[in-house]
Amino acid sequence: MLPMTMFALREGDFTTTSDPIRAQNIQVNKELLLNEKCGAYSVTLDGNTIGKKEWLQQYAACDMPAIILVRDPIKTLISVINFVSDSNPADFDFINYWLESCQFSGLSDFSTTIGFYSNYKLIEPYTNKILYVDCQEIIRSSTRQTMEKVADFLGFEVPDRENFDMQVNDSITRLLPLEIEISGFKIFASAYNGRFTQRDVYPLYHAKDTRCYIAKNYKCNHIPNHEFFISTTAKTFPKHLEAKLYQVVDDELAQVANQAKSNKTKAIAVDFFFEFLCENPHWWHKLDSVIKYEITHIKQVRQDIVDSWLSYKAFCELGPLLKQTK
Repeated sequence: MLPMTMFALREGDFTTTSDPIRAQNIQVNKELLLNEKCGAYSVTLDGNTIGKKEWLQQYAACDMPAIILVRDPIKTLISVINFVSDSNPADFDFINYWLESCQFSGLSDFSTTIGFYSNYKLIEPYTNKILYVDCQEIIRSSTRQTMEKVADFLGFEVPDRENFDMQVNDSITRLLPLEIEISGFKIFASAYNGRFTQRDVYPLYHAKDTRCYIAKNYKCNHIPNHEFFISTTAKTFPKHLEAKLYQVVDDELAQVANQAKSNKTKAIAVDFFFEFLCENPHWWHKLDSVIKYEITHIKQVRQDIVDSWLSYKAFCELGPLLKQTK
């Protein structure tokens, strides 16, 4: 099987022709029709967003396999709130404001955030089989087993040289790569080789991955659970500068660790969100109705996934305490 290329379409890509990403997607569609270069393409579609239905009608073939990535809906809501709160702790007023805005951001309430069933109904006419994968199945020790399941579903061999323990979007890696200059040498420090982040300042260079690696699997005491790749755009790097390099990298990574810790401190937790719901019980009832609808198909085919959502389970248990305030 030839390499599979993935193209991610997010809200706005479906309707904004001036967007450079949209222009790239038009090229993708052309290549897809001509069947050039790659043996297969996969396209990710982000939620139930405006323009997606029309995009599918125009470009999607029938009988395609589909993988739907889902997550505990309560954790999903909290994660998005933390993301959009602009690094400031979200208070009750902000949560209320965000929930209000979500009711009008998609084709149905909260459909761009937890629109599992809304999304399923959009893509179902174009699929011949569907595989649900929960986010907990693609982290830590579950990753390889999940990849084996995906490989069997799509009909390819599991890569035998991949590091399935690598974390590519946690609180540390999302702050990378570092760009440092030492004695005229441009240095990069990343949690992985290759390009995995939009913050990459030299995306084309890193995509080709022809850089000179000074150190691979470098360990830093400030971030003991990660290994780092240190590279330069130059063809070589002088040995006598390595001690200075590692000291500078360690100092910079210490700042990254502090920033990640600060971000985590500012993030709201499940208990805080539940306190908000107790103060604003109408939101519990609204979310309860929406979530029950949006997990309709998941419950039919993967009840085990729903059963594994501990935050959602706690959310449901909160309900009887609020019934009298409906």
